[in-house]
Amino acid sequence: MKFFLYLGFFFLSFVALAQNPKIKGLEAQLKTATTPEEQIELYIKLSKEYRNISFEQSLGYAKKAKELAKQNGDSTALSSAFNSIGVAYDLYGNYSKATSYYYKSLRISEAIGDSTGMSTNYNNIANIFDIRNDIPKSIEYYNKSLEIARAIKDTASVARAIINLGSSYQLLGQSDKALFYLKEGSRLYTLVKNEQGIVMSANNLGFIHSERGEWKTAITQHNRALELATNSNNYLDVAYSLSGLAVANFTGKQYDKALQYALENLRILKELNSKDEIQIAAMILNDIYLEKGDYRKAHEYLTLHSQYKDSVHNAAIDLKITELQLTYRNEKAEQENQLLKVERRLKNQQLERNTIIQVCILALLLIACMAAFVFFRSRQHLHGINQLLMHNSVILSQQKAELTDQAKLLNDQKEELEKLNTVKDRLFSVIAHDLKGPLVSLKGLLHIAATGSVPEDKFKMLLAKLETSQQNALWLLDNLLVWAKTQMRGIAFRPKNVTAHTLAQETLHLLQPQAQQKSITLHNNIDEADVVTADPETTKIVFRNLISNAIKFSYTGGAISLNSVRIPGYLELSVTDEGVGIQHDVIDKLFVARNYSSSGTANEKGSGLGLALCKEFIEQNGGFISVESKFRNGSTFKFTLPLAADAVDQPTKTQPVLESELY
Repeated sequence: MKFFLYLGFFFLSFVALAQNPKIKGLEAQLKTATTPEEQIELYIKLSKEYRNISFEQSLGYAKKAKELAKQNGDSTALSSAFNSIGVAYDLYGNYSKATSYYYKSLRISEAIGDSTGMSTNYNNIANIFDIRNDIPKSIEYYNKSLEIARAIKDTASVARAIINLGSSYQLLGQSDKALFYLKEGSRLYTLVKNEQGIVMSANNLGFIHSERGEWKTAITQHNRALELATNSNNYLDVAYSLSGLAVANFTGKQYDKALQYALENLRILKELNSKDEIQIAAMILNDIYLEKGDYRKAHEYLTLHSQYKDSVHNAAIDLKITELQLTYRNEKAEQENQLLKVERRLKNQQLERNTIIQVCILALLLIACMAAFVFFRSRQHLHGINQLLMHNSVILSQQKAELTDQAKLLNDQKEELEKLNTVKDRLFSVIAHDLKGPLVSLKGLLHIAATGSVPEDKFKMLLAKLETSQQNALWLLDNLLVWAKTQMRGIAFRPKNVTAHTLAQETLHLLQPQAQQKSITLHNNIDEADVVTADPETTKIVFRNLISNAIKFSYTGGAISLNSVRIPGYLELSVTDEGVGIQHDVIDKLFVARNYSSSGTANEKGSGLGLALCKEFIEQNGGFISVESKFRNGSTFKFTLPLAADAVDQPTKTQPVLESELY
């Protein structure tokens, strides 16, 4: 009878558990994994767990790991994913695809210096050479795997390579040498307590003992392996243990027991869909039935063996094609490297020629520079004289510019002094004319009051006139001082967000006594919600002058109203009276200081400065002022102030502003 050696060496690195809670645990972890690194690691672990249960599941998880590793740019994870895909195809019997993915994984491991990955991939590729019965090549790759594993002191990987070398030597018929390697590998696996490695070692030792006729020792080894594999629910290892027991009992002519083990082995292998091992199991059954004299059964299993052998043979052909393709790619890459070397050598030669040319050009340039130096040396003296002349010319130009600046500064100072002198003359003129009058009137009223000859009823009227005269003098003086400060740039504007209604109300409260003397009613209709950006003090001066003028030119018993309306970006404020109005030819003179002044309906005096101040303050606050009036039919003074930023976004009640109304 022909013995069949267990060739599944590359499975030593993996654990295939069927009906194991570990798979459920890993799938539960996968659902909660948040990072690509965690997901890749779980995909690879699940691929390993499903190898001996479901080829599709194992391959599917390995491919998911590959795609995610590519997206994440993780070379180490990509190498592991390629290796897992290769193992899945290897188990299924598609050796050409398995070899292709093993080599992909190996190239990445070599590129990133992953010694563990290189050792594993050399071992897996060696397994493929074993399947092709290319034992010398498999021994070469097992030794590479062993050398790397020893260098990184990976005992489990060392044991794996030694076990596989022992199996390769067994295939060469060197049973003593094979037995030595297998025992050493079993010792190392026992040392690191690698249970699956111990199972594989025991099965391989059992096969050697069967071949040597030591079938009872073989049964002991396979029973030990079967017990451990059953406890760990590793169906593939259980199948190999049963196969070993069938071979050992056949060797000992225990055909009934051999048949029992062989049939159970075939059943498990069919569930695992392991084509290579099915054809070996079928041949074992053929041999058993031949010895038992059941030729019909023997023929049935010989036919099954042939079917699966053809499948394996086709896989071997595919493997050879894949190897040839890889060889072609390697040779092509070598040729490309040679071409690159030739191109590099030609480039170096070209660089040398370019260097020689550059040296020659540099020498010619040096000669030309020397000639130029001699030529320009002869003209250096003349150039120096020219430079001196140019320097003197620059100095004269600078002096001229300085004189021009000084002249301009003196002229500006002269204009400023003339302006200040004009302000001074105007100031004294106002003091002499407008301020003197109210003070003289005040003095006369005080004199009359001091004589005590005024009846009591007229004394009250006299006090009222006295208070009005005093208030007018104060306001006149206030306007005068404010105007003087504006002329000399002495007013500081500090705009801020203020409520126009509040400013107007403060001014109305101040002017209420003056209005009461003429029985004039004051109405503040400005919207309390309207907020403007303006300087509060100058705005109150504008309100005070406009309302004071309205009182001044209103008839006794009249009314004055303050109103507001929103226009785009501005709040338009107005002061309307029912007084004497303004003649059309006077309107253009209103807003110029000292150009126009007239007495009120109660003979109130003015300085002619109030409206000029209003115009200047409104414009400095970013607005405009205008007037609408009909003679003897009242007047309306309008001015605008910018709405605050928050107020601009609110809905506005628009009212067109005529360009002719703005000054």
